[in-house]
Amino acid sequence: MGKVVSAVVAAVLFVAGHAGAASTSPGKNAVFASGSGICPTGGTSVVLSATIAKGKANHVLTVQATTLANASGAFLLMNPPNVNGVFMETANVFGDCANESTCTLNGMWWLDLDAAEASSPGQFYGQSLTVNLKVTEENHANSPCFWTMIVRLEKK
Repeated sequence: MGKVVSAVVAAVLFVAGHAGAASTSPGKNAVFASGSGICPTGGTSVVLSATIAKGKANHVLTVQATTLANASGAFLLMNPPNVNGVFMETANVFGDCANESTCTLNGMWWLDLDAAEASSPGQFYGQSLTVNLKVTEENHANSPCFWTMIVRLEKK
C-alpha cells in the first residue's frame, strides 16, 4: 500500500508540476520552503535555503525535510542541513531505491542554539539563521526531484 501511495503522490507532483521554488523566508519562528528541478549529481548541492530572522538564547532550531526523486533505482543522499555554516545534529539520510519507481527520503535534524553560540560566539544569537539543505542523486542524470523543508525555532 505504501508503495502505491508514494507512486500516486509522485505522479501528482510530476504531472501537476511545480512553479519552482517557494518560501516563506524570512520567518520569525517558522519557515516553509519547497522547490523542484533536476536532482544534482556528482556531489552534494544546496537545493533549498530558508532563513529564520533572528536566533535566540534558550532555543533549538529544528528542520524536517523530504526529497522525492522520480527515478527507478535512484540513490539519494541528504546531508544534515547547515545553519550559518554549522551542521545540525544527526547523520546523513540516504536511500537506495533499486526496485522503486520513485525514491523518497525524510529527515529530521536539530541544533541547540546555546551550544552553537558557545562554540561560535556572535554567529547565532541575534543573527539571521540561514538553513541550507544539500541533496545529491548518484545513479541517474536528469532525474526530476521535489524538495520540501520546514524550519522551526522552538523554546527549550
